[in-house]
Amino acid sequence: MNTAYDFRANRVAKLQVRMRATQATPLELFFATATLPGFSGARSTSTTYTGNGAYQTLTFEVAGHVDWAGTITDLRLDPVSGVGIQFDIDWIRVVPAPAVNRD
Repeated sequence: MNTAYDFRANRVAKLQVRMRATQATPLELFFATATLPGFSGARSTSTTYTGNGAYQTLTFEVAGHVDWAGTITDLRLDPVSGVGIQFDIDWIRVVPAPAVNRD
């Protein structure tokens, strides 16, 4: 978890994670905003790792989430769901929203 964020949601379309794990597992990304603080299942999006131990790039489509608006203040990534699953994260990156005024 990192609480040092403070960016406008309309600048970010997707978040991507390149990772590997010892078995298939869901990942969940939680976020909080300036007007909706704290983490909630209502403010999350998920994807599933299926790479059988190999690195795989997974994408969270955050721009389509109804609460992905205003200022994003916190992010939390739950990279595995289960006991004993080992994982490595190679990188995490942001995919900018197209045609956003970069002021």
